[in-house]
Amino acid sequence: MIMIRRLKNIGYLLLLFAGASLLQCTENVAGAGSETTNGVVGCVFNRDATASSEVIVKLFPDAYNPIADETGTIHTDTTDASGRYRFSNIAPGLYTVLARGNGSSTSLLINDIAVAKDSVTNAPTGTLDTSGCIAIDLTAEAAGTGGYLYLPGTDIYSTFSGGRMVLLSDIPSGTFTEVLQVNADGETRNMVRDTVTVTSGDTTVIEHPSWRFSREIGLNTSMTGAGVADDVCDFPVLVRLTDDNFDFAQAAPDGADLLFSGSGGILLPYEIERWDVTGKQAELWIRVDTIRGNDSDQSIIMYWGNTEAINRSDGEMVFDTADGFLGVWHFGDAGTDSARDATVNGYHGVSSDTAYPYQAEGIVGDSRIFNGTSSYITMPNTASSRLNLPQNGQYTISAWVFIDSTDTRSHVIASKGNSQYFLWYTSIHLDATLWEFADYRSESGWDLSVQPLSTGAWVLLTGVRNGTTQYLYVNGVSGDTLIDFPFSSARDSTFDLMIGRFAQVMASPDNNEGYCYFDGGIDEVRISGRARNAAWIRLCYMNQQADNKLVVFR
Repeated sequence: MIMIRRLKNIGYLLLLFAGASLLQCTENVAGAGSETTNGVVGCVFNRDATASSEVIVKLFPDAYNPIADETGTIHTDTTDASGRYRFSNIAPGLYTVLARGNGSSTSLLINDIAVAKDSVTNAPTGTLDTSGCIAIDLTAEAAGTGGYLYLPGTDIYSTFSGGRMVLLSDIPSGTFTEVLQVNADGETRNMVRDTVTVTSGDTTVIEHPSWRFSREIGLNTSMTGAGVADDVCDFPVLVRLTDDNFDFAQAAPDGADLLFSGSGGILLPYEIERWDVTGKQAELWIRVDTIRGNDSDQSIIMYWGNTEAINRSDGEMVFDTADGFLGVWHFGDAGTDSARDATVNGYHGVSSDTAYPYQAEGIVGDSRIFNGTSSYITMPNTASSRLNLPQNGQYTISAWVFIDSTDTRSHVIASKGNSQYFLWYTSIHLDATLWEFADYRSESGWDLSVQPLSTGAWVLLTGVRNGTTQYLYVNGVSGDTLIDFPFSSARDSTFDLMIGRFAQVMASPDNNEGYCYFDGGIDEVRISGRARNAAWIRLCYMNQQADNKLVVFR
């Protein structure tokens, strides 16, 4: 028999009720102070502080199994007119007192009552309250099996056959730490998270019960959070885990036992970008179908602690091409591996050893650091891919970037050719160093959306092309400056996507700057075949910045 700590301080303790009845309950009720056998005494009250008489009170061993253990280990008494009960001749150990109201659906439970040899234990005074229920959803976890579930230390249990919803009823209100399942083969397993709270008169539903631990993660879009007024659909939410908000020792070493659910227990796709047990940090992306605007009540649930779980991490489901994602590069790949595309398109980037940008801590997990002279990444065979976006089409390109200082040259962040579309910073326009998003008009030149450049911090750049209009957002805020820079060549879509430089030497009548290598850090490059709106872009920034304003651990 496994000893289990299953309940925390159940029942009301009438600490302010100091009348004669309470004093009588703390006396040695065996008479004249001469009790020599082990025992437990206590008192039961109603919510109006009156004594509750004729109440059946049971004393159970702390780990009592109502199916497997002998009923002879249960001790029963009935309260007298003062609400008193007593048990004698009790073997030393830990016990639980369970009382149920006479002719009403009220109950109380007091746990961790220690009985020592040759002594009488005064149990804490308890108050009857309306019972609650626990509904455990076994439709997925126990399909095709049978057995029973029970609360150790009580007579509360329910049998089941096959996968279905199982109800444990007439449960005292309080917080439970163990509900056990015994399968038909006799195997016993823990079926609950770290805590399950039963509220008086209510039913607590336990979804995905094979995952022992859970935590609610709030999504706050109100002005106290991300400050986004509109709903945002099919959004990949970034969740950062640290030792401040998560116990890595409770989960699988690689995070393979994670599970996320939304409203109604619906499973949410997620991707683990990084899982660092030693450093106690992780970054996860969870796709949420709708994030409500100006809402501080919405939440999702994270589960972990299931030794039999399979790894559900799947970037292709989170960054679904059906939601507009064409390519997503996290740069979390180990060593000199390729820069993997998280989408099903598989536009994985490569670098030769002499051109490889090294890895370092980024804004989300690892980033790539480019040296400004030779390092870059190429996405082979993307010239005629879905990244080959048409003139006057709809698309969004974004990246987090970091630069320490600037110079007078131009530096490419991501480019599908100098004569198609790209992000960079340059000093060749408006006599200033600027972030720029460029889209090329065949035979007539570039549309350049520009904003002032900043150094010394990670910056989120987002370029949006929507037909004949375009915008550049810096840290979720759009700028209005648009430059028409003329040129007479045809739009050229024959180049692969590159990160960190142009595919060809940049030459124009006024400039000849070579490949325009980037000097600094780049992280989280994304290209979408949709013109993302302002709410989406602001939510990306507020969620992904170091001070995450969207996610709240509850």
